[in-house]
Amino acid sequence: MEIYSLIFAQLVSKFEEIRDTLKKGIDQLENDQLSYRPNDESNTIANLVVHIEGNIHQRIGTGLHGYEDVRSRENEFSNPFMKCYNSVQATILNTLVKFFT
Repeated sequence: MEIYSLIFAQLVSKFEEIRDTLKKGIDQLENDQLSYRPNDESNTIANLVVHIEGNIHQRIGTGLHGYEDVRSRENEFSNPFMKCYNSVQATILNTLVKFFT
């Protein structure tokens, strides 16, 4: 097996571990908890999921797959994301499918 395949397999395995950890945490939350901000300086959990998705797109999509870098990091935090549980779960799962299949 060539080195690229070994590295890619390791990345997929690590991302699956991170995805499963995120899912376990999110499974314990209600919709209002996903969008909760204790103050204006804080981010919601949904914001952070969008931020992780952007990071993966930039690092994996652009770095490994050669996709165009269209990330707007500032937008990941500039608007409070009022996402529901199903939307957050779909974001996590779709990121895996998009970049690791």
